[in-house]
Amino acid sequence: MLGGVIGPIGGLVKLIGTLLGYDVPVSLFDIGSFHMPLVLGLILSVAVGIALFFAGKACWKVTKKYLVWICKMKQNMPENKGGTK
Repeated sequence: MLGGVIGPIGGLVKLIGTLLGYDVPVSLFDIGSFHMPLVLGLILSVAVGIALFFAGKACWKVTKKYLVWICKMKQNMPENKGGTK
C-alpha cells in the first residue's frame, strides 16, 4: 500500500522539477531506450499507484482473515498432542 502512495508522489515531484528546470533523477517508465513523456508518466504512475493501493488493501484483508482462521483452528486443537485421551 505504501508503494501505491509513494509512486504518484515521485511522478509529481519529477514533473514539477522538470517544469521548474531541475533534473530530478527519478525514472518513471523507461522501457529500453524508450522514455515515456512526463505528463503521460504521471498519469500512469497515478493509475498504477491506485491499483497497487487497492491490491495491497485487499491482500491485507485476506491476511487478517487467514490469521483469524489460524487462531480458530489452534483453539479447536485437542489438548493432548499424542492423539489419545
